[in-house]
Amino acid sequence: MNKNLQVIAFVLLAVLIGTIYWWRIVEAPTQLATTPSATSTPTTTTHPVATSISAATSESASSAPAESRPGLKHYRNEEFGFEFWYPEELVWEENTFSSPYSKFNLTAVSISGKKTNRMDYVNIATSELYNNFLRNMDIAQAEAVDVRLGTITGKQYRYISEGVPRITVVFPIRDLYVIFSASASHEDIVHDVLGTWQQ
Repeated sequence: MNKNLQVIAFVLLAVLIGTIYWWRIVEAPTQLATTPSATSTPTTTTHPVATSISAATSESASSAPAESRPGLKHYRNEEFGFEFWYPEELVWEENTFSSPYSKFNLTAVSISGKKTNRMDYVNIATSELYNNFLRNMDIAQAEAVDVRLGTITGKQYRYISEGVPRITVVFPIRDLYVIFSASASHEDIVHDVLGTWQQ
């Protein structure tokens, strides 16, 4: 009998650990704090004036070798048909988390040799994750502004998550969505990457 209780306790512990892992890795990135920043006035209205993130021409991004842009590296994803240039001090890792709602992801694991908190990422997401993201933006009272990346129209959101100001840009890719999220302190990197994004 004592052996059976040990087995049951072990199984319950394994289920608990698995649940915590699932929530931290898969669900937590989409769960946002609901406390707005004390220094900003949050709003849920969309600004009528579109912001443009300048995009390189498709010829320069697709035909130029990576070494032709000093200080930048080139990333191309054949499966989803996108590519971009990024600062060479940034290190990306592919598919660092798994979810039925994420078809592919890139996570920034270090910037200038310093490890990140892995909360800066590019996620190719399903419509279910996108809709969940939008609900969370409403809850967080995120500021939203229209953006254009060349011919692609999307939205940029500013909000507070776990006490950290964040910026997320969302736009369609095929029948999915790109969710590019980062700490607001890395906004320049977000704009550098999106300024060269091609799909």
